Amino acid sequence: MTLDVGKWIDTLKVPVRYFLALLVAGIFLLSAPDPWLGRFGVTELREHHRVFIGIGTLLCMAMVLANVLAWIGKRIMWRTNERRLVKSLYTLSADEKRVLRNYVFGDSHTGYFPVGDGVIGGLEAKKMLYLSSAIVVSLQLPYNIQPWALKHLSIHPELLETGDDQPYSPRDPWRR
Repeated sequence: MTLDVGKWIDTLKVPVRYFLALLVAGIFLLSAPDPWLGRFGVTELREHHRVFIGIGTLLCMAMVLANVLAWIGKRIMWRTNERRLVKSLYTLSADEKRVLRNYVFGDSHTGYFPVGDGVIGGLEAKKMLYLSSAIVVSLQLPYNIQPWALKHLSIHPELLETGDDQPYSPRDPWRR
């Protein structure tokens, strides 16, 4: 009998709900009183295979715990990144505020901007906008606002105040 590592790795890809079900079954088999197990006809199974049931239950517990901890870690990372991104809304330039104002106060979640627009590139780098399609129409690309940015700016529209009501107008890249 050879140890096939590939099969063990494939086992790790099984959804956690199956490990949780096996964990509950294992705990039941190990801790239920004999009369209950007798009703199911598994009293002898427990007596003869207690060690294997215990090892399997511990492995299932480890898999469930690892998945829970991974989920908690992802949530913490997501909240940390969200806080960092929201903080960046407080340091926007006037042109960036003008661009985002069109999304928040306009009816569309998509804006079309020239291909080489640096302000839009900066907002994309700050993860506030994303390129919604790679199809260029009249040398303009469509950009959508990220849902988290739209939500926060809708709640705090004062972050978009520039002191004027001028709309954003991209600069001609060939003029200095």
